[in-house]
Amino acid sequence: MVSICLNLIKTSEVEADLITEDASEFVNLAIDSCDKQKSETVKTHACKLLESICDNIDGSTTFAALFCCNSINKVFGKPITDEAFWGMESDPFLSMTEPELIVDASLVALTVMSYLIPERKDLTEIFTDTIE
Repeated sequence: MVSICLNLIKTSEVEADLITEDASEFVNLAIDSCDKQKSETVKTHACKLLESICDNIDGSTTFAALFCCNSINKVFGKPITDEAFWGMESDPFLSMTEPELIVDASLVALTVMSYLIPERKDLTEIFTDTIE
């Protein structure tokens, strides 16, 4: 899940260029990826896949949310939970991705899962600690 979804939802150079060239289009793409999911882009399909995995596979929401929060915390030098990365420290997402793209993809993934996190007090606390 991490190797596929998080690597595919990172902001591309084309999307990054839109921030300065056409900010409203960038916002539309972000809303589509995280909420509407109507476009036929790889990023949108990766977000749909992440959402579907979290909806249908027990433990996947916990794994994904913890992985994303730990990834963000690692980039900013904050403490990470004991489970941390479950032996996936050498995964290309963590070992070969620029720190700002790790944070970017992790935040997008957490946004995709945002409808699930408030229902989970165990994840809400970790999420809150990460964004503070």
